[in-house]
Amino acid sequence: MIIIVSLYSAGTVYRNSVWRDGITLWSDAVAKSPESSLAHTNLGTEYASMGKIGKATEHFLKALRFSDPSERAHLANIHYNLGAVYQQMGRDDMAMSEYQLVAESSPSDFRPHYNLGVIHQQKGEMATAAEAYRAALARNPSDFRSYHNLGLLYQGRGELSVAEGLYRKALSLNPDYSRSRFNLAVIYEGSGRTELARREYITIIKRNPDYVTAYLNLGLIYESEGKFDIAIRYYRNIAERIPGDSDIKARIRKIEVRMNSRK
Repeated sequence: MIIIVSLYSAGTVYRNSVWRDGITLWSDAVAKSPESSLAHTNLGTEYASMGKIGKATEHFLKALRFSDPSERAHLANIHYNLGAVYQQMGRDDMAMSEYQLVAESSPSDFRPHYNLGVIHQQKGEMATAAEAYRAALARNPSDFRSYHNLGLLYQGRGELSVAEGLYRKALSLNPDYSRSRFNLAVIYEGSGRTELARREYITIIKRNPDYVTAYLNLGLIYESEGKFDIAIRYYRNIAERIPGDSDIKARIRKIEVRMNSRK
């Protein structure tokens, strides 16, 4: 499942080159203006981007404390950021509360609906997740992630034709999104459309050469067709990327023994 939780970014900061990084810049801003909600928001965003969730949460809470209630957009972004860090910490109930506040204060914002969908999907609440993704798409029809996750929901329910259409839609919006292309290829392969599956797997590794499962599925297709030399080539691509994969090495040796026995 694709789960993306994007923190609101304050945008690119243009400042004198003496500033080494965002932490330095916004720490200085906070030191000079300790009650600046914007400075705390941006410092929190910098910490979040580094994976320092505790520090990020600390500054987002300070940003909320010093915020101006009349600045509704800024306030919504603080609540969104808090929701995102709570979600990363596994505090789903707290995250959902923050996202609900964003949805109420910024009705046109698709982001809280998408992230609510992810949380519900992780909890197995599929109908509620689907509703949230549709709400996200109603606000942002270009959100390929919502189409992808809806595809996962329908694929899990066995409604493959619907899932196929959703993955196609996701790819029309982002042709480089390998996960949608991979799932589409799996549907093709499972329904006997091997050539379409092969084409999609090959497209994946051209666009994303380290997508190991695409090499594996291509190898399996060629192995099933008795084209062992081609299958080995794809399996060796996996071995090069995951040197410790003993299973793939054993598979290669097994096919090589089989090929030698035919000579």
